Amino acid sequence: MAVRNKDLREHKIRCPYCQTKVKLVYSSHGFKGQGAGWYCPKCFHQLFFKKRRKEVNMRMRKMSISEISSLVVYEPRLNVFLPDNVRKAIEKGKFLHLKYGFTNAQTFSRIQKVNDELIEIVGTPDKIEKDKGIVTEFKTFTSQESYLQIVKSATIQILGYEFLTGLEKGQIIIFDLNANKVKETREIPYDQELFLNYLSLALELKKLTEQFLAEYKAIQKKGDI
Repeated sequence: MAVRNKDLREHKIRCPYCQTKVKLVYSSHGFKGQGAGWYCPKCFHQLFFKKRRKEVNMRMRKMSISEISSLVVYEPRLNVFLPDNVRKAIEKGKFLHLKYGFTNAQTFSRIQKVNDELIEIVGTPDKIEKDKGIVTEFKTFTSQESYLQIVKSATIQILGYEFLTGLEKGQIIIFDLNANKVKETREIPYDQELFLNYLSLALELKKLTEQFLAEYKAIQKKGDI
């Protein structure tokens, strides 16, 4: 890790994450899969400098990889209570994650600018095999309709995890809960452009959802006594 420029070395900026006023450091390798750039030495989040300094002070959204895939694939859900069959499928899916060793707990993050907004993307892949350079997403399904959605969701997620980790090999494993076996294992090569397209779409859908919920709550308040 080396500092390239004296101006950068001597300039201090307040980190929006840890709130410490620090001198940035440059890393050619990056931290947490964020890539080469200037970092806060206290918390190792990638930051911007000088001409882009205003961007640091912009409101930064935080979106998880699972949220991005859900926004793109599934319809918005107003009912907070999950149907029993969905809840049971989720519980069984969690059990199978533990059973087959999809238990990675390491979370990665990366900051990406989308139009005029900064997005902190975070995600915890199901499994990382560093020796093989592979990141894996494990999904379960119960019907043909959910299978198609699960495959798309898993694909978006693995593209996101490749984006975060810097690994260019990814795979999705789709498990059939009814047959109690793996239905499909598919390799997903890294495609940054495709993932960023999904990210842009998810952000647009998130804004629409927020707008709808704001209007919904405003109308709902009319019922207050």
